[in-house]
Amino acid sequence: MIYQVLLGVGALGTLMMGLTGLRAGRGIRARSRGKARARGKGKGRGSSDSGAFVEALLGVFSPLGIFSLCLGAGAAGILTNRWWWAVVGGLLFWKLVIEPLQELLLRFASDPAKNLEGARASEAIALSRFDTNSQGMVSLTVDGQVRRVLAKLSEGEPREIAIGEKLVVVDVDTKRNTCRVARL
Repeated sequence: MIYQVLLGVGALGTLMMGLTGLRAGRGIRARSRGKARARGKGKGRGSSDSGAFVEALLGVFSPLGIFSLCLGAGAAGILTNRWWWAVVGGLLFWKLVIEPLQELLLRFASDPAKNLEGARASEAIALSRFDTNSQGMVSLTVDGQVRRVLAKLSEGEPREIAIGEKLVVVDVDTKRNTCRVARL
């Protein structure tokens, strides 16, 4: 009876998560893990695989991991009627079916786009002189694109900013699409 309940809960939960598009939040960890491995090619083996066990545990205890364990354990338990085979079946189903399918789907995910608000504390280049109101045009690189933005100098900054001088973005006003800058 317990194996039928596990199978039903696992199938229903996995189906509902698949239909609603929930994926247990592993997208960020999976992409960052891939980037860490790509960056650490020249380093020793221990530096890139140190958190692999913790990563696997976090994946198992996500909602998708729990539902897939229930589904695999229920199916293996019904076939063998042994509890240890049910546990092994649940783990194998998660590791051999769900995790590769999830990694395949996450290949198509991209990093979220950054907006002007993400430009805080980044470098800006003065494109014009600043007027008597301490306003001028600056160039920012946001999400790989160069954007021209109206900027206002911070309090106490001298207005004698040369064209091409590097500045730092102190604050961003997204409603007006402007920013406040200071000298580096």
